[in-house]
Amino acid sequence: MTSNRLYTLLIFCLSTVSAQAAFYVPPSLSAGDTYQLVFVSSGTRDSTSSNIADYNAFVQSQASLNATFTGTNVGVQYTAISSTQLVDARANALVSTKVFNMNGEKIADDFTDMWDGTLDNPILYDQFANLASLPDMWTGSNSAGFYATGLGLGEATPRTGLAITASSNWIDDGVIGNSTSLAFYGLSQVLTVSSAVPVPAAAYLFGSALLGLAGIKRKNNSNKLKY
Repeated sequence: MTSNRLYTLLIFCLSTVSAQAAFYVPPSLSAGDTYQLVFVSSGTRDSTSSNIADYNAFVQSQASLNATFTGTNVGVQYTAISSTQLVDARANALVSTKVFNMNGEKIADDFTDMWDGTLDNPILYDQFANLASLPDMWTGSNSAGFYATGLGLGEATPRTGLAITASSNWIDDGVIGNSTSLAFYGLSQVLTVSSAVPVPAAAYLFGSALLGLAGIKRKNNSNKLKY
């Protein structure tokens, strides 16, 4: 392979990988499809605040712990699927297209499907695509995503959910004192699949190998000119 062809192949591989590295794309989707991602936070906190902005900031900071996977490195925003006395989860974390967990499993088809009482699959995975280590979640919500009266975040014993189930218990499972540290669900804004062809992580290694080969080729040519 000539050095020019080598560089062309290298540039194509690296640019394609770069285009796909912005955030996770579920494998069932195609270019142009819209979707949202949802995760279980690997970190925990209490639910003593009655200000929904505090919980939105928390899930955003959790998503940022794995920025290239969640897309926070390119400005993707996440909000908490949680309710306070003044804000319903279904309005705070607005679903407007298909929702997928961080393992590529579809959670819901749209807003109506998200709030019909059950999910297609459990949310289950954290922002690193690992199984959630703590299944209990702060939600403050009933199964339809509305504020659970007297049980919202910031109140004495907020409603909790269970990340390991797709039944209504995913968001409406029990209650516990608000000083307890539990995880949160984080939902992304609407994302669009890039038109670039997905390339596996191994392409990075291939690109590095091409760089090495290109360097060797240039060195050999340089040596030939000296003699």
